Amino acid sequence: SIKKLADLDELHKKFQELQTLEAKLKNLQESRLRIQQEARSLNIRDVEQSGKIHEMQEEVAKLEKRVALLHRIEDLDAVRELLQDGAPCPLCGAMTHTYTSGALVPDPEEIHRQLSEAQKSLEELRDELTTRQSRTGRLNDEISSIIRDETELRTQANALSAEISSRVSALGLRMGTGISPFDELDRSRQRTRDTLQLARNATD
Repeated sequence: SIKKLADLDELHKKFQELQTLEAKLKNLQESRLRIQQEARSLNIRDVEQSGKIHEMQEEVAKLEKRVALLHRIEDLDAVRELLQDGAPCPLCGAMTHTYTSGALVPDPEEIHRQLSEAQKSLEELRDELTTRQSRTGRLNDEISSIIRDETELRTQANALSAEISSRVSALGLRMGTGISPFDELDRSRQRTRDTLQLARNATD
């Protein structure tokens, strides 16, 4: 009875260890799911951001072409002043001249301002994407680390469960479904203490 009582106490500790491992495993799983959800949300935003960056790149390229065109027009200012509607262009012979009037020439300062703003917006979008991708990378590292910890805890829990099953069988215990193993152990320990006390009383 003394040995059985000691074995029951040891089994109680094993159940407590298993309970602790399972609680840690549950916490890790919840953390992993939460981090995975955040990583998925960041990936969705990355896709959206990539689309915005592509659109802004096209806008910048268009404005850069307009700036280049304005520079060419400025280089030909002297010739442009000589152009007259209905008279052929001395360079190409065209009878119509798009930029004979200064009013038709886009304002260079306005185009440069638009280009500067577009370039700034593009840079901000790229920085935001880079920052978010860095965050996603760190989250993925966390997920990998948690998975390794989960695997280790699961291995420990399985080994402990096997040891507990062996001890339960050796002690002849019957763990009922829906009944706390701690309640069953408490009852068994109490019966063993009662038996031990009866034996001590008999020897007295």
